Amino acid sequence: MSDLLHHLIDQLEAVYGGKRWIIATDVLAGARGTTHWLQQLGAEAVLCIASSRGAGPAPDEDFAPNPIVFNVAGQDMMSSVRLSAKLLADLPAEARARVDAFDPQRTARVIGTIFDDGRPVGDRRKYGARPQAWQDLEDKTVIDQVWDDIGVPREPCEVVAAHDFDALLAASARLDQGAGTVWAADQREGFHGGASYTRRVTNDAQARVVFDLFGPHAD
Repeated sequence: MSDLLHHLIDQLEAVYGGKRWIIATDVLAGARGTTHWLQQLGAEAVLCIASSRGAGPAPDEDFAPNPIVFNVAGQDMMSSVRLSAKLLADLPAEARARVDAFDPQRTARVIGTIFDDGRPVGDRRKYGARPQAWQDLEDKTVIDQVWDDIGVPREPCEVVAAHDFDALLAASARLDQGAGTVWAADQREGFHGGASYTRRVTNDAQARVVFDLFGPHAD
């Protein structure tokens, strides 16, 4: 192992070692890797809280026993993500009691998901959270102005009213360099991922499908 790697591991152990951690996530199976590394870095104990079990191996119960799993999920990926965020930010009384029993000194920190909005879980603060104001910049209708202001090159784009089909077609034609264009809805309903409101459009028929899909959900 190189000196640099030793140094980095020492730094991580100083942050994560000797402490109790709560992993709050949408899918329990997705916490297995994080739990493993917390153990390797000398964490004292881990409590996992998840909205659903998910597929694949769960975290090692010898190190993270008795996870709290609510077994709730939405109709699709984004509704599940939003449902999970709401649930974890406002735990039921029984789950809060479990958190207090795990962390009676109230010193544990919470590790959330990569799309977490930073709200506490069981009155325990998130570690490494991304504030909502940061996430708001990821809106495609906002971020390009940021890139322009700081001189970061980007692909050409236009912001067009979601209810104006002709304007959308015209913008797509102006931007198309021969491989079609990518249409993305705004974040009126919150951030979205997993291509829930992002589509490639290569012809008018596809454009109509995307227009009908995005119209009720974006401005």
